[in-house]
Amino acid sequence: MRKSTSGFTIVELLIVIVVIGILAAITIVAYNGVQNRASDTSVQSDMRNIAKQLEVGRVDSANNSYPTTNPTIGTSVNIKVNKNAYAITPTVGYNLLLCFPTLSNPTDYMLLAQSKSGKKFYLQGSGTITEYTGGTSWGGAASSLCDSVVTGWTASGAGYAASDSTTGPWRSWAGGN
Repeated sequence: MRKSTSGFTIVELLIVIVVIGILAAITIVAYNGVQNRASDTSVQSDMRNIAKQLEVGRVDSANNSYPTTNPTIGTSVNIKVNKNAYAITPTVGYNLLLCFPTLSNPTDYMLLAQSKSGKKFYLQGSGTITEYTGGTSWGGAASSLCDSVVTGWTASGAGYAASDSTTGPWRSWAGGN
């Protein structure tokens, strides 16, 4: 009498392992994409909230101008950004920056922000949020970054400045340390 044994062959087991590996890779890629979109959305929401608060600061000011320096921004803008959504690497000097055409009596402003996904966004005044596609490094001088988006504009208030060890990289108006 012949005895029959049942089981999987090595080839069948390898095929199952390969299929599981492919499914795991697809899941990881999809999860990273969802995380990146969530970071981008959070940064854009923060930008809209800051813009609303800047408008309140302008209306409340004596000369109908926007607050331009970190201390005065802190008295006008009262929000907490989602710091986990922003890029923080040695090459990112500023991941949240406020720019103005003139600092003496600013009648317009621009917000710049870089998400953890690596995407960079800007919002001028009450306009729409646009993805920044220029070549200027976000690790360089703040004013050159503003100038690369709109010629002649200068930086004044940083919500985050990696090189600042005095008050910490995150400013109080952007959620503090």
